[in-house]
This record gives sequence, structure tokens and C-alpha cells, in this order.
Amino acid sequence: MGATRVRYNAAYGPFSAWLKREKLVSRTEDDLDQAVVEWLEKLFFEGRGVEDAGTLIAAALWKNPRLRRRGGLSLSRARRTVKGWKAIRRWRKS
Repeated sequence: MGATRVRYNAAYGPFSAWLKREKLVSRTEDDLDQAVVEWLEKLFFEGRGVEDAGTLIAAALWKNPRLRRRGGLSLSRARRTVKGWKAIRRWRKS
């Protein structure tokens, strides 16, 4: 198993378990996008690094091939969340 696959499984596994535990269903891309945003907020408030957020988004795209067809348009709210996270991180460093 390649290093990227291992990293993606490590990022997506806890997210997937959380979805099941919370009984969240991601039938549509919007459902998945909202769930990813909620998970990213959890990671943020746990003090995790923004790199974890990027890895989760990449893993979600890898696990859901239908999203890859849309390229940069998929998981738009999650991507904006990461953008805001990066801005906050830069602001805190200055």
C-alpha cells in the first residue's frame, strides 16, 4: 500500500466512523460537503493543523470518485473553510 493511500485512509477513517456514529448520511455532494465542514471545525477546535484539513479533503475526493469529475468545484464549502483556517493561522503568527 502506498504512502498516500495510507495517509488518506488515516484521515478518512475517523471521519467515516464519525459519520456513522452521528448517523449522518452523505447522499449528495452537498451533504458530504457539509459533513466535511463540520469535521474540519472539530479538528480546528482540537488544535489540529491545517494540513490535516487538506489531507481530509484530498481523501474525500479519493474515496468519492464522482467528486473528482468536477475538479476544483467539488466540496466548495470545505475548501473555503480551509482557506479561512489558513488566514487565521497567518493572523495568529503575526
